[in-house]
Formats: sequence, structure tokens, C-alpha cells
Amino acid sequence: MKIDAIDHVTLYVRSIAKVKSFYMDLFELSCREFDENDSRYLVVENETLHFFIMEDKTVTPEFVGMQHISFSVESLDTAIEQLKLLGHSYCIGRYEGFEKRNFDWCEWRDPEGIKVECIQYI
Repeated sequence: MKIDAIDHVTLYVRSIAKVKSFYMDLFELSCREFDENDSRYLVVENETLHFFIMEDKTVTPEFVGMQHISFSVESLDTAIEQLKLLGHSYCIGRYEGFEKRNFDWCEWRDPEGIKVECIQYI
């Protein structure tokens, strides 16, 4: 079986309210909130990607902090400038361990503690 792409992922947080505006404001993503079948979640999307954020009050901060999502951006410098404007602290680096599509990266934590990364291919 040949895989074309990853379609979506699901991130788990303790509080949707803490992260909703973060993803909307920083990445200009649409966030639609749903509350059904004893589940509360966000559908986060734009014209090129989509993912879910599920609220689960039982997840530990340690579990939340082990999650990681990475976004490819056209300009890492522009992403860093946006982070500076919004007052987010971050770290930067380069990854060259792949045979193809290595990248420069910038990472930080969202309000729940999930590692968020932007990358630019080199």
C-alpha cells in the first residue's frame, strides 16, 4: 500500500478554551467547536490542512506535553517574527537526519504544553 499523505491527527488537551484562540490567532486557522456524544472537540482547519483537538479532563500534563505537531511554512523568518510580536518564547535549529526534505525549525509550546513547530525545507 502506497501512502500519499497523512490526512489528519488528533491532539488531546485538558481545556479547549485554553488553546482555541492560540491556533486561530497565530496560524489564522478556523476552529469549529463540537459537543456531542459526551465528547468536546475542535475541528481546526484552513484550505490546505485539518486536524482535531479533543478535550479530555483525564489526560495528564505529562501526556499533553509529549504531543507534537509541526507545520511547514514558506518563510521561517516570518513565523519567528510573528512569535516575537505575540511574545512567545521559542528555540530554533536544523534537522539533517533525513535522506530527503531536511529542514530548519522553530518550536515552542501552546498554552496546554503541546510542542508546536514550524519548519522550512532546506
